[in-house]
Amino acid sequence: MLSFDSIELINFGPYKGRQKIEFPDESGVSVVYGENMRGKTSLLNGIRWALFGEILGRGEREISPSDYINWESQEEGNSSFSVVLEFSFEGNEYELTREFENVGPGADRGKEKMYLKENATVLGPDAAKNKLKDVLPKQVSRFFLFDGELLQQYQDLLSDQNAMGDQIKRAIERILGLPILKEGRSHLRVMA
Repeated sequence: MLSFDSIELINFGPYKGRQKIEFPDESGVSVVYGENMRGKTSLLNGIRWALFGEILGRGEREISPSDYINWESQEEGNSSFSVVLEFSFEGNEYELTREFENVGPGADRGKEKMYLKENATVLGPDAAKNKLKDVLPKQVSRFFLFDGELLQQYQDLLSDQNAMGDQIKRAIERILGLPILKEGRSHLRVMA
């Protein structure tokens, strides 16, 4: 079973400098909640970048890595970012590092490097790529790396075609446990 332990974002999108998030040890679904424009989708993109070397915008539009260098650090002369993802899979510990350095103007002028350690042993490039395909195939990642803000887009798409859109949205929210979180949030507001 795949379990994320931590992610470290260095000058990645809105995350300036070195920012580290540690995930809970318990198994289950992790939900990241916050107001708009607080870095939730960028956090998800950090995981995607580490695993697959891609950054996605709305509508699954691919974003150039050179456009994801933290703008404040760019003004200070930095032209790179990196993501370090620590995870466990089938009893082994992994540390995945993926870096990007912009080497000139234009989206095609960057250098990307990827390193994968398995139980403190650095794997070669081919072994690392194959291991990542085993850990989380890109084709099924959308079911595990889910951007909840897209629920509205899915609902709009489905409701344009039939009346089931709202029911599907509620079913997805129930599966993710969102009604419980929303109820808990309202209880906390009352207590505050």
